[in-house]
Amino acid sequence: MKRNHHIITCMLVLVMMTELTGCFFNASEPSTTSIPSIPSIPSQPSVAAASITAPTVLDVPSTENALPELKQTITQAEPEPSDYMLEIKGKSNQLTPKALKSMTLWRENIIALAQKHRDSIYINGPDRNKVALTFDDGPDPVNTPAIIDSLKKYKVKGSFFFVGEMVKSYPEVVRHAYDNGNLVLNHSYKHDNLTQKSQNQIQADLNQTDKAIEDIIGKKPALMRSPYGETDEKVVAAATDTGHKIVLWSIDTLDWSQRESQNITKNVIDNIRNGDIILMHSTSRTSETAKAVPIIIEELQKRNYDIVDLATLLNVQAYQ
Repeated sequence: MKRNHHIITCMLVLVMMTELTGCFFNASEPSTTSIPSIPSIPSQPSVAAASITAPTVLDVPSTENALPELKQTITQAEPEPSDYMLEIKGKSNQLTPKALKSMTLWRENIIALAQKHRDSIYINGPDRNKVALTFDDGPDPVNTPAIIDSLKKYKVKGSFFFVGEMVKSYPEVVRHAYDNGNLVLNHSYKHDNLTQKSQNQIQADLNQTDKAIEDIIGKKPALMRSPYGETDEKVVAAATDTGHKIVLWSIDTLDWSQRESQNITKNVIDNIRNGDIILMHSTSRTSETAKAVPIIIEELQKRNYDIVDLATLLNVQAYQ
């Protein structure tokens, strides 16, 4: 009898164990009453949890695939174009030691000023294979039209910084430059050193030049270049107040000093870099510049440089 009692007891224990096992392994969710102290486990582990459990539970990813989000962030963290500022290049064997020293000092000082006013003063464009040809001091009735025709022949655009008085004298040349897709921009009214004027006088000068240009092409320039490149805080303030950005240069062909077309071309080709702004002149005295322009264009195109106007190079508005 006792033996039968033990058998029945064992069978009851087995049945109870089976039922208890079913509670834990067959239930879809454990009841909060039965396990009150265990928090719910998130369906997707956090990055921290994944990194801790990876060595014991998961295969360790390769270096190339690890932390893809971080890798993508690093790839996109490129310097801003404004961080790319070039040294100003260009030589002439006609400069006196005093003139050379003065020019070298100006180049150092203007770079420092441009670094301080990155949104107002441009020395060059971004680090891409685009460059700009710019021409100061015109228009004139001979060399400016010749340069415009060369630009048209090679299907490239230039940027002309015209002097207000000369604009009044040769309006048809201004119109010819504009009608051929080139930019017509502000280079002061009489080519005075603007740093020797008061801020109000500078503003009046720029406004007068804008009006002379607007009377011909119907647009007011938003870009200006200081005569001789002479620029200080007053000029920056006056330019900003009249709606202008200041565009200088990173290559000086020195076509006003050593005027041979060979040296003009050499100054460009020997020094060319991504984003260069090239300074030349279009006056009655720069016939060698007019000769050099087609050669410069051909050489730059051989080197796969895209010759564009300043608005395209700098990604700014040319007109207000």
